[in-house]
Amino acid sequence: MSKRKKVIIYGSGEIAGMLIKQFQTNPGYGYYCRGLIIDVGNNRRAWNELNIPVLGTADRIVEIVKKSDIDELIIAHPNLSLVSIWQLLSNLQECKIPIWLVSHYLHSIFSNKRQKMITSLPAVRLNCREFTHTEKKVKRIFEFILALILLIITLPIWITIALLIKITSPGPVFFRQERVGYRGRLFKMFKFRTMFTNVEKYATAPSSAHDRRITCVGRWLRHTSLDELPQLINVLKGDMGLVGPRPEMPFIVAKYQKWHKKRLNVIPGVTGLWQVLGRTKQIHIHECLEFDLYYILNQSLLLDIKILGKTIWSVIKGNGAC
Repeated sequence: MSKRKKVIIYGSGEIAGMLIKQFQTNPGYGYYCRGLIIDVGNNRRAWNELNIPVLGTADRIVEIVKKSDIDELIIAHPNLSLVSIWQLLSNLQECKIPIWLVSHYLHSIFSNKRQKMITSLPAVRLNCREFTHTEKKVKRIFEFILALILLIITLPIWITIALLIKITSPGPVFFRQERVGYRGRLFKMFKFRTMFTNVEKYATAPSSAHDRRITCVGRWLRHTSLDELPQLINVLKGDMGLVGPRPEMPFIVAKYQKWHKKRLNVIPGVTGLWQVLGRTKQIHIHECLEFDLYYILNQSLLLDIKILGKTIWSVIKGNGAC
């Protein structure tokens, strides 16, 4: 029989209890539980009947995992949000062990490529999925060629938009704003100007199409997302990709917590999951880190193609920002 994997379970409730019992009664599953990590305030005595050591609480999870000789960490927690999981992963990034989530609640949203069964329960691996060196090259070549083709095809639209902006409001055609890109590198992001020139450059973005800062042409550009077209220049320059998390302004990134900074490990994109899912539900981008976290955990060329397809369909339907 193969060697049993030494694991620690972080969880509470029925799922964690069921896993512990199954590991104890059926060695054939291939797991040996070395202990349990519980939430702060959870009753330790409730776990005494399972004859499993409670190693500590979640606020000490990094310390416990580091000093324990284990092969895997299993999260069996029914109430963790995706943001909570991301915070946990950020804290555990130094621990080079597989981390598995057993949860019916979140199971359905993760990639099928990294699933397995732990006893009778479905589990997904949570360690961040990164592009391989070859995939990075393929992604860059594909996005460069596609961006160049799109720029050439849409050139008449660029000219039309430039004329409309010039005719209807004084000021430049393009709006350039400093954004934070890959690994924290600053770059100038291009957009067609949609607001009047006397607006504060780094003010809070409009949340409504009726915002008085937006020009009449700007409303149409935002509704159709055509104001984003000049970002094809950023793609050609290598500052951005076609798909990825949206690049944020420096003053927002300055407020990032440790776990937020994981967004900077991925090249920012013109479009992403928030653009094709969050906008249609009127969810503000700053409230939607879940979309970026999902992308970073599951990034792949196939996912990029799906997002691009949904973006094109969204633009055709006119589901723009505001």
